[in-house]
Amino acid sequence: HLAVGHELDSRCMRFKYEPGLFCPRPQLTRSGRQSVNTKETSSSNIAFRLARFVAQPQWHPRLQDLDFSHVPVQALEADVLHRSLRKLPRLQTLFVPWEGWSMPSERNRLWRALPDGCALRCVDALGVERMARDPADERRVSL
Repeated sequence: HLAVGHELDSRCMRFKYEPGLFCPRPQLTRSGRQSVNTKETSSSNIAFRLARFVAQPQWHPRLQDLDFSHVPVQALEADVLHRSLRKLPRLQTLFVPWEGWSMPSERNRLWRALPDGCALRCVDALGVERMARDPADERRVSL
């Protein structure tokens, strides 16, 4: 039981989102083909599911480093996710994709929504860091 708790803590401290993680499993059609409801895999639905996961009180003391570099950018731009991330007292680093933002100001809006003491790291598709915002950087709060 103690080993399970330690493993859970370890995975949550450095949580990495993988594509499809919060999407429903494909359903089989009558002919046996797999079918996925595209409404369930939309960016807004992923943002909602991710925000709901992050908002669970049992994760608050555990989540420290979040790798959201594979989260759809439209989900990262969602207010519902920003509000949930703001409530993580131990969040130290958030990794997000460098490309794909609707506007550069959206990346800055996410940066401003993060809790104090949290660094933002933007990485490209190869995992190379393209931009870093550290807690000491000036942050204009407008929530």
